[in-house]
Amino acid sequence: MTIAKRRRFRRLATLSIVLVALVSANGCAVLPFDPPSNGAASVQSSGAGLVFTICRSITAKEVLLEERNTPQGRSWSTLWDATGQQRLDKFSTLATSGRDGFGSATTQPSINSGDELSLLIVGTGDTSISAGFGPFTDAGVPSHQWLQSNGSLTDDPCPF
Repeated sequence: MTIAKRRRFRRLATLSIVLVALVSANGCAVLPFDPPSNGAASVQSSGAGLVFTICRSITAKEVLLEERNTPQGRSWSTLWDATGQQRLDKFSTLATSGRDGFGSATTQPSINSGDELSLLIVGTGDTSISAGFGPFTDAGVPSHQWLQSNGSLTDDPCPF
């Protein structure tokens, strides 16, 4: 093996080790945003629509709720796009039927089998909360338990 080939091999080996270390550490890294399944919000159905419990304090300036149904070929459509500014502490709720500062959803969700929901709360600065729910079954959104963004059902809206 020539000296040039050895150097390339060493560089490649070093780069591979660094990449493996970075990928391995990523599972424990603190990300600058909330991944969809982080427990930042939960949802429950009520007689008037959906209720989302916020599981992390944030000063919200925009709420965006979207719905899609991939099996039916429906892409993301906006159900709620509201602006305002309000402090939401842990355990605060946002209802699609309305909340001071954000109003109600333009379209009340009617959850069908295969539907997915995406909730994004944009905060001041670089803070945000995002949570994805679904795809839902025929049972829809539960009314007596809280659906977490990881798909689990809990009695507590913010168990994490």
